[in-house]
Amino acid sequence: MAAISVDDPDYQYLAPNRKKLQEEQNLPFDGKKNCWIPDQSEGYVKAEIISTKGDDVTVLLTEKQEVRSTFRLFLYVLHDN
Repeated sequence: MAAISVDDPDYQYLAPNRKKLQEEQNLPFDGKKNCWIPDQSEGYVKAEIISTKGDDVTVLLTEKQEVRSTFRLFLYVLHDN
């Protein structure tokens, strides 16, 4: 098996950049204010909760600065038996 060099462009997928990883881990995240919502084109996107009314939640997409109309929040609870 051939060894892969650190200079190889594909190396970034085998070993994460520790500096970038540490920066991402130090970003502030408030679980009551920030969330991830499903998106058809990107999978999940970051969002900020603006308001809640019952089960309806209004969010601001942080990447696009676009307010998405209310979206129903579903919580799934699994019980251990």
